[in-house]
Amino acid sequence: MNENENGMTLVEVLATLVIGTMFMLLAMTIMGLNMKMNATQASTTRLQQEANLVVSQLTENHRRCNSPYNLQLSANQVVLSCNGDSQTLGGGTYNHELSVGETAVNQTTPLQVDAKQQTDVHVTLTVIDPDHQNKEMTVSTTLSRLGTLK
Repeated sequence: MNENENGMTLVEVLATLVIGTMFMLLAMTIMGLNMKMNATQASTTRLQQEANLVVSQLTENHRRCNSPYNLQLSANQVVLSCNGDSQTLGGGTYNHELSVGETAVNQTTPLQVDAKQQTDVHVTLTVIDPDHQNKEMTVSTTLSRLGTLK
């Protein structure tokens, strides 16, 4: 037998390929799961940002309107009308459901809110992803009107 062994046997090469393939499959599986979790988290974050945007716009208008304002849904978007001006709240890509106190805002009859009489108004906003109906974000908050400074 020749004592000078250079190189690898076929069995060693095949064993190395199998082990390397297993590591690659494991890495690809982990990357796929990570990408899926990232997409889910990004979708939830976008719903939360939309809810925050609508609530901040509602709060701003509640504090600024010196006359009663109307809330109504139009194509599942919240529309606020104050002093003859109408404004669609939010980014426009999600569906919204809104209730003021125990009253749900609908598409047929505007709900009137008098910010001077009702300084604190409890609202519940639900933002729904139209592409995935089971994904939604619900935010309950109280709109308050700041006191007047003298």
